[in-house]
Amino acid sequence: MTLPDPDSPLDPARFVGRREVLETLSQRLRQREFSSSQVVGGPRTGKTSLLRYLESDRADALLAEAKGSLRVYVDARALGTQATPLMFWRKVCRELEASVVRANVAASLRRSVELARTRVETGHFDNFDLEDLFDVFSREHRPVVVLADEIDSVVSSASFLPPAEFFNQIRSLNQRVPRGLAFIVTSLRPLGDIVGTSAGPSPFYNHFGNVPLGTLGREDIGELIRQRVAGAPSNAVDDVLAYSAGHPYLVSHVLRHWQPPGTLAESLDALVADAEGPFVRLNQEILTVLSPHERQAVTTALDAPQMLLAGQRATLARLRKYSLLPPALMEVAV
Repeated sequence: MTLPDPDSPLDPARFVGRREVLETLSQRLRQREFSSSQVVGGPRTGKTSLLRYLESDRADALLAEAKGSLRVYVDARALGTQATPLMFWRKVCRELEASVVRANVAASLRRSVELARTRVETGHFDNFDLEDLFDVFSREHRPVVVLADEIDSVVSSASFLPPAEFFNQIRSLNQRVPRGLAFIVTSLRPLGDIVGTSAGPSPFYNHFGNVPLGTLGREDIGELIRQRVAGAPSNAVDDVLAYSAGHPYLVSHVLRHWQPPGTLAESLDALVADAEGPFVRLNQEILTVLSPHERQAVTTALDAPQMLLAGQRATLARLRKYSLLPPALMEVAV
């Protein structure tokens, strides 16, 4: 059996688990308010795979009651470090145009998207254009869900922060009744950590439900083993957890090193210690996105856990919630 590449987003056909997260997101879209969400998880927790799954027709049954919504995937990081709100909306309009063609929607929707695309391409695009566009989708009972991946890569730049209008635009669109637009965005950190108070007293993310993308539970790991490993022993979940602590990236690497007749290869110990291996790389990536006081708490937990202060323990608990603890601390009680 060819196993998925742990360093690439999953094909939706291979996506397994995350039922609780998916149900939370679906439930928020099924609400009358058609509510937006932010999915927050540390490096390599599967955020892109999750959004790609939600975009695909494999999520149709899950989202069947979400008011006939159209899902549009937008890779925010691909916009680059010089991104502007106009570039973001241009990307949304391009992806939406492709989506309405595939979905064979009403002609009025296609015309609205074509008009918006023309205006945004010429730079004549404002909040009124956004309202007009998504109000049409609302009237046709085909509201849009923008699946914005790694939105934290752009919203922290000066081009998006006030006095720029981006936050006001999103807040306004999330308050319109009935809703024609909802967001599911992914981020390494809660958006409040990234843009802070610079967004003003009522930033757009106040309307976004916070959905942590934590480590995988026993049920998800068991499902992955059943799908990818033939003849696994009854204690397979425990073996995988012992090495991976449930982190999706490490689970994938452990499964790729599984050897017949169903035991973990001895090379896993070497993989853990490999200076260029997945365990060390993940540790480095996590440390990169932590703040100085968070790194201090992590260092204390690793070197002198008996010296941890109450505030540092609270910090570590919050990091665990978002899969932002280094591998060595994932299963340590701190």
